[in-house]
Amino acid sequence: MKSAEFLTPMLCAYVAGLLSEQAAEEVQEMLALHPALQKKVRRLQACLLETTTSNQYPLIAEKLERKVLGMLSTIHQP
Repeated sequence: MKSAEFLTPMLCAYVAGLLSEQAAEEVQEMLALHPALQKKVRRLQACLLETTTSNQYPLIAEKLERKVLGMLSTIHQP
């Protein structure tokens, strides 16, 4: 698995729906190899969609980054 430094911004962008179609497919392929992480990412996406308004984006981005870092720390092995 790739490093947390690479995955954190990639997963944040994926959860926020900011990746190109090709990049999103690559993330989906990676997530398919890690079902526990895939489940957490899906839950985070659903939560983000339910609670986000445009004036919350800066705060959401910061919280999202912390969540993704936490998720990666539970599965990442150096």
